[in-house]
Amino acid sequence: RNATEWVVDGSLTLVSLLDAAVAAGPGEVALVADGGESVTYGELDVRVNRLARYLMSLGVGPESRVGLVLRRSVDLVVAMYAVAKSGGAYVPVDPDQPAERTDYILRVAAPVCVLTDADADAGFIAGVAPVVRVDELDLGGVDGSPV
Repeated sequence: RNATEWVVDGSLTLVSLLDAAVAAGPGEVALVADGGESVTYGELDVRVNRLARYLMSLGVGPESRVGLVLRRSVDLVVAMYAVAKSGGAYVPVDPDQPAERTDYILRVAAPVCVLTDADADAGFIAGVAPVVRVDELDLGGVDGSPV
């Protein structure tokens, strides 16, 4: 009953697991949001790749951090994977915590940029790092092929 040991493949990453899921079933539903919006693995991959390329154009890469001041949403999942695909690390920040706490976290993390949206109402973070509103980004012209 306590035989819970499990061998973990150390070569797997968040990105490689997403890539495998996309290859196995691009038309399968990957996410369903509270509002009923559903996103397939293929659609998720294109959105992630576009945002990852945009983040790389801002200088995100290995050893860099990106703040995520987003509530649970499809945009949050896209942002998490995009930061990982760009080679950076994401710093999740609860938009409902006190502004002083968020300011402290972001100043210590020193992110390249902070991803947020209108729902997070995070206008107070503007002095910490460049703020990118994912709900206002038009990435239609950005290459969505695998990074």
